[in-house]
Amino acid sequence: MAMLGTKYERAIDSFALDDEPHVRSLFSAFTAALRGGKKGKQESTVATAKAMHLLAPGFLPLWDNPIAGAYDQFPMWAHNYVSFCWQMKEMASAVQGYVANPDDCTILKRVDEFNYAV
Repeated sequence: MAMLGTKYERAIDSFALDDEPHVRSLFSAFTAALRGGKKGKQESTVATAKAMHLLAPGFLPLWDNPIAGAYDQFPMWAHNYVSFCWQMKEMASAVQGYVANPDDCTILKRVDEFNYAV
């Protein structure tokens, strides 16, 4: 989990190939740690992504079932989340020049808002 500290201040545009195994590992660890429901065995990869995003909001994107579906990322497991990170990096790069940054919102936050709205 120490790896997360190095990601906290990063932006999605710095996502790189060497991040993939770390993000997959974190995703799997968070999914296991956040188990709930009856007998503590129900996994929620939506909860996982939300928790990870809270810890590294400019680097690790939010997702939920409709968003994952819109980006063809079913089933929603660690490797899908990594693919989604690449998609969000690409989208952030494509819109960066068109988005004013008058406040403290990261480009990833603005992309998250777009995904939620659509």
